[in-house]
Amino acid sequence: AIVVLALTLGHPVVLSARPTSIRCAAPLCRANTARSVFELSVDMGEGGGLVQGELTAFFTNSKLVVVRYPVPLVLQASPAKGVVRVDKDGMGLLVGDVLRACSTLEMRYDSQARAVKMGPGFHGRKRERRLGDEDEIASRSGTRWWERRLRGLVPQSLPELGVFTETCPTKVLFIADGQPYSKVADALTANVPEKTGEVVLVFERPIIESAAAPIETRPLPKQSFSPLTEDDLDDLFRTPPS
Repeated sequence: AIVVLALTLGHPVVLSARPTSIRCAAPLCRANTARSVFELSVDMGEGGGLVQGELTAFFTNSKLVVVRYPVPLVLQASPAKGVVRVDKDGMGLLVGDVLRACSTLEMRYDSQARAVKMGPGFHGRKRERRLGDEDEIASRSGTRWWERRLRGLVPQSLPELGVFTETCPTKVLFIADGQPYSKVADALTANVPEKTGEVVLVFERPIIESAAAPIETRPLPKQSFSPLTEDDLDDLFRTPPS
């Protein structure tokens, strides 16, 4: 099966994997610590904060590719051997890239339970708000300026009248490692334009070092030499006429 969401070209950020013995961040997924460890830092965007932690690499030699796309999107990927792999090159991704994590909504539809419920994910650490942050977040999500101003003047919830509105959805970083494909698909498809303006995807890309091409050697052309005669020597050492 292919997860169908819409993919708009983003600018990938590449992080190289390196082994480390210092555990300066919380492990986002526990695995074989003998492998290389990624030190991951993901800005969730739209007020979701910054998620920092560690991911153990799947491959011996690999790197992380972090991409950020507007929604809706189409992701050409399918489950294979317990992971979700990219099926087609394009938009910053290559065939074989493995999905490790994605941003999603904490409250999302669970296809197994057939209900909206709180799903797993890591919360981001919020930074201090500065002047203009709300306008920037709203503009990235496509909200018009008069809607933002109106929300500040008109109460959004009037319980006495039976009127309730949903607050800003909480975003989390969902780790795909070890999760059933249905859970991964639920996390991806939860990113809809009505709830969020963008999605962050984290892929691990294996690095295959190609062997150096052998240097082509060509045999030298055969040459025939004959001994110099006295006339040849005279020609070589003859003094040119002045």
